[in-house]
Amino acid sequence: IYYGGYRIELIDLPGSYSLSPYSPEEVYIRNYLTGKERPDLVLNVVDTCNIERNLYLTLQIKELGLPVVVALNMFDEFMQRKEYFDYPRLSRLLGIPMIPTICRTGLGLEAQKWENGAMSTRPRKRPGYLKTPGHATPL
Repeated sequence: IYYGGYRIELIDLPGSYSLSPYSPEEVYIRNYLTGKERPDLVLNVVDTCNIERNLYLTLQIKELGLPVVVALNMFDEFMQRKEYFDYPRLSRLLGIPMIPTICRTGLGLEAQKWENGAMSTRPRKRPGYLKTPGHATPL
């Protein structure tokens, strides 16, 4: 995909809620994100209706030092429940861009493309370890 002067290669990884190496999918994702050819950016698509469950993986990706953008998918269903959470404030507190999206209608996808391009050009730090429940694992 070409967008805004950038060539974007999308790699769809298996769905997961953490990088803890308890399943083959989690091992595969963890190895990909910590390997030699680390991605320039991680687009973390989360179900807004289950935000608590998804934030654990989001924070683990951030701890890896990778730029991450969160797509708050199914935002229409979240709003139909008449629930509220201050995602702009959470975004500022975590330092992670969060964009409401509705993939069915395309809402938020242009903003997502723009943010992905902006984030992929920022320098990133590479930490020396990944925190997992109960211990730190050297990379």
